Amino acid sequence: MRWIKPPIGAWLCAFAIAAPAQAIELSVLSCLLEPSLDAELGVPVEGVLARVYADRSVSVERGAVLAELDLSVEQAMIAMQRAREDYASRRLERVQELQSGNLIPAQEVDDIRTEQQLARLELTVQQEQLKLRRVVSPFSGIIVERYADVGDLIQKSHIFRLVQLDPLYVEAVMTLDQFGQVVPGDRYQVSLQHLDTVHDAEVIAVDPVIDAGSGTFRVRLSLPNPDSHIPAGLSCSIDPL
Repeated sequence: MRWIKPPIGAWLCAFAIAAPAQAIELSVLSCLLEPSLDAELGVPVEGVLARVYADRSVSVERGAVLAELDLSVEQAMIAMQRAREDYASRRLERVQELQSGNLIPAQEVDDIRTEQQLARLELTVQQEQLKLRRVVSPFSGIIVERYADVGDLIQKSHIFRLVQLDPLYVEAVMTLDQFGQVVPGDRYQVSLQHLDTVHDAEVIAVDPVIDAGSGTFRVRLSLPNPDSHIPAGLSCSIDPL
């Protein structure tokens, strides 16, 4: 059987299909590292700051109590409401025993049961109101600002600023001619100024809206930072892998 040499075009087509896609070189107007989460923490009620459990530069876990307003009034209200709920429960037990012997009308039992349920609900309300006087960390991160001290009057103001540095977000601004060439999932090298280090990062978001005034759009990359050693706020540059 005679072997037929395939045309050169077929070889070129096959090579093009087999060759892996390379990330394009980017023209980046600005590039900055930012925290992936950045929150100002406070309380929605007024009161005197009584206890502070965390300070600037401290790492905290999600759910940790960071500070409390004075709780004395709320704790007294909870104790009083718990006593009312206990009394209503004991009274309900007694009338239920009387009802079993047909010694008390069913309507009276129902009224007392309703009182007991209302007392329990009011206790729950008091407990939830007490929670509003505590600052609880909504995510694991690092406190970068503390705005108040023990004894300060808090009037629905911020007490802490909390950031998450793992991952970091690489916020880049690019020119309009590159729109559509950068897509989520692309990977690039991010060079950090002042640290002289290079890290891999993945594109996770491309703005679908172009800024008409500047002819630019924004791209966000995710850069792993498991030990939070890389600080936010650094300038950077982006290059293909």
